[in-house]
Amino acid sequence: DLVSAGWGLNPGIKTDFYSTTNKYELEGRAWMPADIEYELKFNRFLRFDTFAPEEDWETMHSVMLPNLPMLQGVEMVNNFDPLVPGSFQDWIDGINAEKPDPQILQMMNVGAVIGFDEQDLATVNRLEPTSSPIRLTGCAGIISGSEIEPKIVLQSDLNLLENLLVITEDEIECHPGSDGELNIVEKRNGYLKINVDVNQPAWIFWSQTRSPGWKFKIDGEMRGQTYQVNYLFQGVPVGPEAEVVEIIYRPDSIIWGGAITGISLLLVLGTLLKKKGSRNENLVSGS
Repeated sequence: DLVSAGWGLNPGIKTDFYSTTNKYELEGRAWMPADIEYELKFNRFLRFDTFAPEEDWETMHSVMLPNLPMLQGVEMVNNFDPLVPGSFQDWIDGINAEKPDPQILQMMNVGAVIGFDEQDLATVNRLEPTSSPIRLTGCAGIISGSEIEPKIVLQSDLNLLENLLVITEDEIECHPGSDGELNIVEKRNGYLKINVDVNQPAWIFWSQTRSPGWKFKIDGEMRGQTYQVNYLFQGVPVGPEAEVVEIIYRPDSIIWGGAITGISLLLVLGTLLKKKGSRNENLVSGS
């Protein structure tokens, strides 16, 4: 009954669709503006009037419809995770409300923008890489977390690629400009290790969403949470004495969760051992 009632209403696709071997070489991330995303998703492929789009399903790979680019090893600004930080969502709403300038695209490490050409075909427009997503910068100013909002950065006339806006309630020094160099030693999920050599107080900017749980070490000493900079991203202050900086994702919830799990296992084990001991005593008494 289910097969006959649902015939034609539950479309399928070959597993080869998810086994693409085409790797798209791209410097940086791809970004798909909201209006382009809506057109591709709901008017071309995932339409409401039919389960069979006029275009080939394979075309979804070439237009980088999220989250398919993961299969091609491409990072995207667009994100379809069910839970995202509020600052990330506010930022995405802000850049979609108005066309971001090149400075903002560089800040997000965007290397390509998906759009339509004159024939109304989806295209991947590559951008020339001009700055690294991990770099040394100075400080443009300190602003309170209660006062910051996306438009302060999105509409700023300052060069926030060279000097950051640091969002914090802490009393910290703010020096414009930077003089030195950095070298990425190791980069993997949740971990970044950098060698630095600076001649004056500076900041390390990382084009990575800042959320609770990101911490940093300087020369092996834990210094606390990374700083929120330019509204959305991460920053770490470094001085002339710093040599090695590590940025680590280690939220306290993991420590508390591990502790609770360990205690629970001990309680369960203790209960089982107690029951086993009581059972052995009863057997001895019965004999």
